[in-house]
Amino acid sequence: MTATSQKNWTGDPAQLLRVGEGFRLHDVDPAATPGYEGGKSAAKADLADGAEQFDELQERLFAQSRLDDGAPSLLLVLQAMDSAGKGGIVRHVIGATDPQGVHLKAFKKPTPEE
Repeated sequence: MTATSQKNWTGDPAQLLRVGEGFRLHDVDPAATPGYEGGKSAAKADLADGAEQFDELQERLFAQSRLDDGAPSLLLVLQAMDSAGKGGIVRHVIGATDPQGVHLKAFKKPTPEE
């Protein structure tokens, strides 16, 4: 699905950002924007352009989950150092959706065993 909000991507973001077997977050450059060629101002505009589409897609996922217990869902995992912007991502990206369809869970620092 191509949307106005995807104009600065070199390909389908779902494919570009998908992680596979053996993925290690430690190996990812935190400054990288894989497949995205726009800067911060373009990203802000793209986020605003995609908010309506994001809301519509969330509504579809919710409706499908009411008909099928095995319906797909979306898991967004944010891991970063303190003050790295995780809260901003939640406010700006998840804020474009109906909060009734979102479940947030914060985790503390992993123990040495974890």
